Amino acid sequence: MSAPALPAAEVVCEGADRDTWLGHRRIGGSTIAAILEIDGAYGSRRTVYKELIGEGVPVEESVAMASGNWYEQRAAERFSHLSGIETFQPDPITMYRSKSLPIATASPDRLSSALDAWIEIKWVGSHRASDWTGGAPDHYIAQCKWGLAVSGLPVAYLFAEIGGQDPRWYTIENDPKWNDMAFEEAEKFYKLVEARIEPEPDGSEATKRALNAEFSEPAPTSVEGGYQLALAVASLIDAQRAAKEATSALNLAENAVKLILRESEVGTVEGQPVVTWKEQGRRSLDLDAVRKFLGGRVSEFEKDAAFRVLRVSKGAK
Repeated sequence: MSAPALPAAEVVCEGADRDTWLGHRRIGGSTIAAILEIDGAYGSRRTVYKELIGEGVPVEESVAMASGNWYEQRAAERFSHLSGIETFQPDPITMYRSKSLPIATASPDRLSSALDAWIEIKWVGSHRASDWTGGAPDHYIAQCKWGLAVSGLPVAYLFAEIGGQDPRWYTIENDPKWNDMAFEEAEKFYKLVEARIEPEPDGSEATKRALNAEFSEPAPTSVEGGYQLALAVASLIDAQRAAKEATSALNLAENAVKLILRESEVGTVEGQPVVTWKEQGRRSLDLDAVRKFLGGRVSEFEKDAAFRVLRVSKGAK
């Protein structure tokens, strides 16, 4: 179906191949989360920067990505069946751009037939089910909000089919304050791109992978890094020590929980399940239930969590 007009956006391309679509894309729904440094984003400020200056690493379609694309139509049909909201797909691949900020672009998975909602469809493998515990991941919510900011539509629906048998959907309303913030950050970032000013390093796995790929063959030379290098090395040493301590604390807590559960998969507190433990599979922890039991004193409890858990695991009173 041809791409319809939307309140705040104009059509950039429709029925385009992927290369054409990528050529038109500037700041899109999947990259805004990286620019805003939202947990779980597919990429980082550096990977987005490299992509926009034409030096990005090509991403090959994985089995998971191919499966998601294959099952998207079925998931969309199920969303309509469960919600009663009829949808349609503009000619793939369709891209819109904001009339107020042309570098802001977005492509919907679906639009509502009434043209009053932006819809994103996610086919989620069962191994990623834990990512959806407590609600939709923040980077997917940001993608929906970006679609609303670009399109001007009042509401977005995020539908996830988890493991092929656990459908969930979320309603995200247009938030003008978020739109202004995101547009401002996108514009500032794009000015850095135009000026060829590399983003500062961040702690994301995406940046780590990008740097390893970019400098995969180190030369047998030396470089004078001065104070900046000394500071970075000192930070690395501190981080390694902290990671070692954190790993020890995590192992202590996991071992204490396992010792209490023994052969059981589920642990309860006053009859309320607070942990589901599977050695090979998903583990579920209910912080709200724990917080309720502790009377809102979780922060105080967490200060000495390792000691307290260890005492409980030993049967101390």
